[in-house]
Amino acid sequence: MGHQCLACGGDQPKSGYNTAQWKKGPGLGRCKACFAAAASASPPQLPPIRQRQHVDVRADLTHSEFVERYKHKRPVILRGLANDWAALARWGNVEHLSSLHDKDILVLRSPDGRHFLKRTCEHYWGPFGHVAERLFTPGGLPPGERLYARARLEDGLREEVALEALELLVGGAPGAHSFNVAKCGVWLGSTGCVTPLHYDLCHGFLVGVLGTKHFTYYPPETFRCLFPRDASHGMELGEALLQDIEQAAQLSEQIDTWRDAKRQRALGAAEAGEGGLASAVVGEGGLASAVVGEGGLASAVVGEGGLASAVVGEGGLASAVVGEGGLASAVVGAETTMPETIMSAAEAAAWHAEVRPGDVLYTPPYHWHHVETGHESSALSVLVPWDPTAEEPAPACMLGIVKPE
Repeated sequence: MGHQCLACGGDQPKSGYNTAQWKKGPGLGRCKACFAAAASASPPQLPPIRQRQHVDVRADLTHSEFVERYKHKRPVILRGLANDWAALARWGNVEHLSSLHDKDILVLRSPDGRHFLKRTCEHYWGPFGHVAERLFTPGGLPPGERLYARARLEDGLREEVALEALELLVGGAPGAHSFNVAKCGVWLGSTGCVTPLHYDLCHGFLVGVLGTKHFTYYPPETFRCLFPRDASHGMELGEALLQDIEQAAQLSEQIDTWRDAKRQRALGAAEAGEGGLASAVVGEGGLASAVVGEGGLASAVVGEGGLASAVVGEGGLASAVVGEGGLASAVVGAETTMPETIMSAAEAAAWHAEVRPGDVLYTPPYHWHHVETGHESSALSVLVPWDPTAEEPAPACMLGIVKPE
């Protein structure tokens, strides 16, 4: 018994479909001829890479503006809000920094020397002072070795951090909000450390103290058009979240590889006198992110916005189509390589942010982001999270992944 082709309407036997298209079911998959025709079509015209979008930067922000424009909506940098922290003046002294915390801290060592996800890294515990000395003393780490570590915000570290301005921003009045300091942390990382694409379940302020960090975000409203994962309806929430993170990490590494290749080609072009390309690819943190759906909703062949993704089966990559949010996407098999158009689309749709010492970066819950430590020096930042309230709306990325009752 055959299946009706989604594109041409013809009834074809199983041999007329590749495996992935046949598994979609009658009327949902494309026959080999239609699939090949889609694959040979011209790719969509996408915005050029140099059209970069940047996270808003504010010199000051009131509570009402924060709630109206940013809270649970989009990231924002508060430039220099923490400039008066004692930490900014003192933690650059490695001997002083090492004396502020006398406990062992969790240290992560990445299996590939670059990408750091807690569940894929080697874990060990080491004295805070020793870790700080290795990271912030010139020559403290052997070439190519990278470490990422987290300490609790306690003891002398807590004494040199002032949270009152951030509490006032969230609460609107003195005493209206207080952070749970037990959940706050100090993150230390060597140059070039990458935290692959992921999202957090809580609100968060990240305060830069030493070095720089480069963030890349994806707008939540484009989630239907971004890289989808397998259907998750009926999954427990925790299982669905783990699947999202695994998919995101894999794609993040693929795009890092693509970005590095683009940089090498750009440098080669510049050395050969061809010029122009390097400025389009390198700078302001470069392309440091992946095309991953906001929350990784199951890929539907036809949704309210029509066809939301290109389809790739055993035959390789098809040309991507543009979904309702204007960003090309594709369902990619394990053996395929991400196409140049997808990578360029990722860069064009992303929001970029650079966190410098004294800056405070707000990240809302469920916003996918990729983080890379600057290549100039190791970095240290303070993370101040807080939980959403029951009244805050559930983001679109969570629809469909909570197990139905």
